Amino acid sequence: MIEARGRKNILRDEGGQITLDFIFALTIGFGFSILFFAISFTLSMIEVCQYVTFASARTYYAANVSEEAQRQLGEQKFAELKNKGFIKNILKTGWISLGDVQFGNFNDEYADQMAGDDAVFVGARVPFTANVLSLKLPLLGATVSDKSTGKATLNAYLLREVTTDECRTNFTSQRGANLKQVDSRYQSFGDGGFVITDNGC
Repeated sequence: MIEARGRKNILRDEGGQITLDFIFALTIGFGFSILFFAISFTLSMIEVCQYVTFASARTYYAANVSEEAQRQLGEQKFAELKNKGFIKNILKTGWISLGDVQFGNFNDEYADQMAGDDAVFVGARVPFTANVLSLKLPLLGATVSDKSTGKATLNAYLLREVTTDECRTNFTSQRGANLKQVDSRYQSFGDGGFVITDNGC
């Protein structure tokens, strides 16, 4: 009879229940802490990588001999910032990744949204992926169900200054041809007499 009472007390005994609640709460809290860290880290790195994109676009913007020269300087700036300091170390971890920088005129992609003087989408863009957001947390499960989660394109549209080649071809040569039509006396100057390059048009 005493043994039967002891068994009943064991079944009714709630001692240690708080320990299970604590372990459960700790696991959930730990999972949410990791998730919030991943989100905060991603947002911070987006700002840093956005500046890298901006600096590359700013270098691409400056006038030069040709657009190819502008593009090469922009790519050099991007590679310099990407492979320098803490950004280089973070990229090595694989938590985030940056694709190759792209320079050019992207107005056609926004033709339906903008028109006229507002269509000035000339600059740089960089694919950004936050691999750190793809987690498998205890009790919470996977944080990513869509493969596009954590992917974005960083844009910096600053336009582009005219190049020396474009200035001579599109402005100076046409100006010379028009001046020749004003007076027949200007015909004697030839094509070279009207070329004036002053770091711009």
